[in-house]
Amino acid sequence: MYIVTSVDDENKSKLSEILEKSLKSMENLVSVSIEDVKFLKPIKNRRRSLNIFIVDSHKNFDKICQHVNYDHFKIRKLFTVVSIVHLSDKDMKSIFDCFMSRLMVSVNILALDESHSLSLFTFFPFSKGEECRNTKLVKINSFDYSKNAWENQNFNPKKCRNLHNCPLIVGIAAKSTEPAIIVNHDSDGKTIISGIEYEIFAELSKRLNFDFKVKIFNESVGNIFPNGSGNGVLARTFAKEVEVTLGLVSLQLIRTLVFSETSY
Repeated sequence: MYIVTSVDDENKSKLSEILEKSLKSMENLVSVSIEDVKFLKPIKNRRRSLNIFIVDSHKNFDKICQHVNYDHFKIRKLFTVVSIVHLSDKDMKSIFDCFMSRLMVSVNILALDESHSLSLFTFFPFSKGEECRNTKLVKINSFDYSKNAWENQNFNPKKCRNLHNCPLIVGIAAKSTEPAIIVNHDSDGKTIISGIEYEIFAELSKRLNFDFKVKIFNESVGNIFPNGSGNGVLARTFAKEVEVTLGLVSLQLIRTLVFSETSY
């Protein structure tokens, strides 16, 4: 477990007290690394998982937000932000906005609500009747002090099994990617896309209920280089011109450092 802290000096003693009690309760259960955000650096040949961020303001969370990337963390894992003071709904939504801008949705905030009860908040980016990538606060759990227990076991709800027709922008690598992607034109000049990857993706869109818009590039898939640059359609994905890449995209270690991959 990795704990990253970002609090003002006036709250250092409160932080120490919370950490002492927390570590005592987890003794012999899991190894814990505690780091101040001011000294946060990438770990050689490793990225942090089981991540907990402890903050005392939205401003101090912003210092952590700057480091929320593939160099430091396993992006697809659960992230929990713990506030040791009360945060407004606006501040918590801004924290969720940071994660959503990086397409990270497995995120919770543990904080005191307006009645000073300990509550767990999350967001559902794809919800019926809501805008896509919605980061509105939703309380999913509360701690019952009288019973010394949580109200339920709902700590990490599934969020991406139904995308409620939200659109994804798909980059098609049309250069030398047959039979994965085949781009033709009919007698009227209309573009027709087919191929194994396209058919699979179209089926996924039905099962997960999302729409998709296609951008065709007369380029190869391309590569990502160790210095963080790239070329081809992968570079366009890296630059967020598109959100998904199709066209004989093989699973390579350096690509997993930047992108999330589908499971076979």
